[in-house]
Amino acid sequence: MAQQVGGFRLIRELGSGGFGAVHLGEDSSGRRAAVKLLHPHLAKDAQVRRYFSQELANARQVQGFCVAEILDADAEAEQPWLATEYVEGPTLGQAVREHGPRTGGDSQRLAVQTITALAAIHAAGVVHRDFKPANILLGPDGPRVIDFGIARALDADTSSATQIGTLGYMAPEQLEGTTLGPAADLFAWGAIIVHAATGAEAFPGPTQAARISRTLTHPPETGDLADPLLSIVLACMDKDPAQRPTARQILDMLLTGRTAPSAPEPPSATPTFEPYADEETRLRRAGEAGDTNAMFNLGRLLRNAGRVVEAERWYRQAAEAGHTNAMNNLGNLLSNVGRIQEAERRYRQAAEAGNPKAMYNLGLLLKGAGRDEEAERWYRQAAEAGHTNAMNNLGVLLRDAGRVVEAERWYRQAAEAGHTNAMNNLGVLLRDAGRVVEAERWYRQAAEAGHTNAMNNLGNLLSNVGRIQEAERWYRQAVEAGRTKP
Repeated sequence: MAQQVGGFRLIRELGSGGFGAVHLGEDSSGRRAAVKLLHPHLAKDAQVRRYFSQELANARQVQGFCVAEILDADAEAEQPWLATEYVEGPTLGQAVREHGPRTGGDSQRLAVQTITALAAIHAAGVVHRDFKPANILLGPDGPRVIDFGIARALDADTSSATQIGTLGYMAPEQLEGTTLGPAADLFAWGAIIVHAATGAEAFPGPTQAARISRTLTHPPETGDLADPLLSIVLACMDKDPAQRPTARQILDMLLTGRTAPSAPEPPSATPTFEPYADEETRLRRAGEAGDTNAMFNLGRLLRNAGRVVEAERWYRQAAEAGHTNAMNNLGNLLSNVGRIQEAERRYRQAAEAGNPKAMYNLGLLLKGAGRDEEAERWYRQAAEAGHTNAMNNLGVLLRDAGRVVEAERWYRQAAEAGHTNAMNNLGVLLRDAGRVVEAERWYRQAAEAGHTNAMNNLGNLLSNVGRIQEAERWYRQAVEAGRTKP
């Protein structure tokens, strides 16, 4: 490896992907940079060099507040390179793995910041095409979107390019190999928010084929993603790209509740996402006439628009009329604003009425308060009702309490239902019990479904039994997905 690239001394490798390796560099003034070097064998490929030049052009078009600033570059060098500011912080994917899902205001702030970045990227005439948690760096001053190596200018012939993207974040039209526009990035944004808020994938499955099939034919699994993000994410993940809102429209929805763009879009752009006025009037009339479903749906609509006080009123009316989903959503709303005792009461009311989501949410709240025995009771009830997140969380709680046989049962039940975190957790439990063949099976299923911790764990297992080449393949796949081997 060259020790000096341009004006930068290379210190260490930060990661490696399909097109190149990224190194931590430092210039003569001590300023640090992320220096991307094209892989030597690819530097001889004319098409790949064009990709690299396009990355440089794309990054220069986008406003610097949402991407890493370009410090220097040489696309014509024998080994082309690009130096950007070094962003101190983990990727979003790493943060979720290490610290868990984002909740409440944290998830909403992330949504606003990332959609602002995407709006700026699209305004510059660029489609990212591989928008995912591993390509979002959480710097001290906010998220930065990285890796424009696979981005394309909007006036390029994207339909003739090779299929690039990451399963789990690829839109249906991307999987089908059709022409891509900004709407594909919006689909990916929805999947990112699901992952950030729940820690799970929107389209889980035991194999790549199953995940592709679910992406093409099933609605996303949003777990316990709460309003106001839920309906926005669902709109972004419409199978028809023409029905998805634009980044500007989503930003407007998140900030003001109004969805009409401030300027008319060109005819070929995504159609306007219409305001809520007519629907609100209809639901309000039905709610005032005593329709509890209308009360609940009006509460959701108002919560999506940021009108929290009004939303609480309608959720409360529906809850007091016995609507268990309203009780649960009222609990979410109260929890998000710090009214924990009231939230617990509403979750408990819905849980005792048989609502599995409320059982799970009550379990989460109680576990967070250190009330493990009560949390176990509600996780168990939700798990027995088929709630896969509850099965996995119950497994974690039981494992931590040393009740390994029970933990295995619940991990296995969730894993067999397609829950990738449970597959990985089951693999860890089996490995610790010396049941290596079974552990490999579950690590492999989770890894093939895109679970990067499982890729790394599978690499460790294979390395320990001398299957070095296989181990290397999984380590590399984990690195490229945003996790470095410890």
